[in-house]
Amino acid sequence: MESSVLFATGPIFIAVLEKLLFQVEIKTQTKFSLVATFIGVVLLAGDVSGIQFRPELLIGLASGVFSAGSQVSLFRASKAEVAPATINGWTFLIAAVSVLPILSISGLSVADQKILLAPIEHGAVWLLLCTLSVSVATTQIMRSKAYKLAQTNSQIAPLIFTSLLFSTLWQVLFFAQTFSNYQIAGVALIVTAAVMNSFAAQLYKLISVASARLV
Repeated sequence: MESSVLFATGPIFIAVLEKLLFQVEIKTQTKFSLVATFIGVVLLAGDVSGIQFRPELLIGLASGVFSAGSQVSLFRASKAEVAPATINGWTFLIAAVSVLPILSISGLSVADQKILLAPIEHGAVWLLLCTLSVSVATTQIMRSKAYKLAQTNSQIAPLIFTSLLFSTLWQVLFFAQTFSNYQIAGVALIVTAAVMNSFAAQLYKLISVASARLV
């Protein structure tokens, strides 16, 4: 629960990094949307009374910062005349090469070695790993396409929280998961904030046009 909440700070840090590194002006509606969606994440986490703030949780917070950094980099790269598949192909290749030294130091457990050496016996695990790989790659490619259409990285940031909505939906459909009133309120808050951030400008224009006609 603590890890989920801390990792979900990523979209908030996107706005912070854009402001610090590139002096991008963040719209007020985006700021409110990010704060509201993060409150929704906290509510969706359920009973947060058990969370104890300890120094080691800074590692979890760092994951949110690095996640934001990856999305800011992807946004900048997406503005170049390069296909999203090419951008992400090089990204995953460099990431794979970079992680090799860490793998050589940490090593593999006996259980992990058995899975790698017996793919047929552990077919279900390999199927899930392949599904995870395809999902991650597709996510990044879709985000890259969305970033091409966005003016700033922060416009897309609130929509990243919608992944929590889909994970909630899958839990209900496939695992008969039930949620408390706080969690339902969190989902509603995330949806409302994301919709308002995406359509606030159009809604403001409609209201302005309607007011002008009435006058």
